[in-house]
Amino acid sequence: MYPYYPNPVYFIPYTPYEPIRNVYQPQIRPTYPEVNTDQLTESAKSFQELMKDAQLVLQKFASSHQFSFDVIDAAQKSKDEKVKQLIKSTGIKHPVDIYYNPDSLRLTFRAKQDDIECCKLTMALHW
Repeated sequence: MYPYYPNPVYFIPYTPYEPIRNVYQPQIRPTYPEVNTDQLTESAKSFQELMKDAQLVLQKFASSHQFSFDVIDAAQKSKDEKVKQLIKSTGIKHPVDIYYNPDSLRLTFRAKQDDIECCKLTMALHW
């Protein structure tokens, strides 16, 4: 019927190995701009402020059973404005995005420098 080949040979249309480079060929290296750490330093300072805001929220959850109850109750009843008002009542200074579902809460704190979002801190809590 068909010819039988006990050991088929496959054609590979590319070379399976890297091409051998000439050892004496100079390597072309990209040039990079001068290192400037100002932006990184400012972002780190802003991030420390975000961590202070997150600490305020965590402290409130850890110390106030009533606050925790109010947030969970409002979230389960889909009262978005009430949840946002409760979180902001902790004394945070930066804008926060609040997402929740039936079993968890996610807060994303954002900081800007010169109208550029430099950093964000996302905190997820399970209830």
